[in-house]
Amino acid sequence: PCCDWYDVDCDSNGRVIGLSVFQDNLSGTLPPAIGDLPLLENLMFHKLPNLVGSIPSTITKLTHLSLLTLSWNSLSGPIPPFLSQLTSLTFLTLAFNKFSGSIPPSLANLHNLGALHLDRNQLTGPIPDSFGSFPASSPPDL
Repeated sequence: PCCDWYDVDCDSNGRVIGLSVFQDNLSGTLPPAIGDLPLLENLMFHKLPNLVGSIPSTITKLTHLSLLTLSWNSLSGPIPPFLSQLTSLTFLTLAFNKFSGSIPPSLANLHNLGALHLDRNQLTGPIPDSFGSFPASSPPDL
């Protein structure tokens, strides 16, 4: 069973709730099938320089996701506005990638977010006015 795998966390019923992959030889893209883990609470792909491409829209199926760490990879393209649909997020880091374009103003709709890290990308444009609604205790790291 996958619950015995090193990078996988499961609940008491054997359902996958966490996936943490870091400093590995993993290469390719984030598979759309990531959305087929509906109870996932924590998702971390960290320090995987051969992880490329964009974030699949199927990630929006992960309605229980509270921690999303996609950092120190080679992910690219715009930061997708659909990430604002992950309303359970308390921590989001997309730092140290190759994301480009502007910051989606809709990310400010993540009212449970305590930390947002978008630094060390190739982002352009102004910081959205909507980001003024973040609590002073946890301003975004842009």
